[in-house]
Amino acid sequence: MKSLLRTNAYVKKVKENLECPISYDIMTEAVITPYGRSYQEKAIKKWVRKYHNDPLTRYSLDVSDLKPNYDLRRMVEEYIATYGNEE
Repeated sequence: MKSLLRTNAYVKKVKENLECPISYDIMTEAVITPYGRSYQEKAIKKWVRKYHNDPLTRYSLDVSDLKPNYDLRRMVEEYIATYGNEE
């Protein structure tokens, strides 16, 4: 019998929380906005340069407002080390 931490449903749910809401890639280079939203760095920078806002809140945003989200990056590293980066 699989442990709870290894069930497909659990792993899928964890992975969904580590995915960028723009690109749906796992956020290996996570950044956070002043509004508390996290994104994959490349995806949000491209978005902000085009639309000048946060795609979830629609609040005004500049690339210089983005800061590395080290806690999320560490969680992604742990996830990949445990479960791999399978789609």
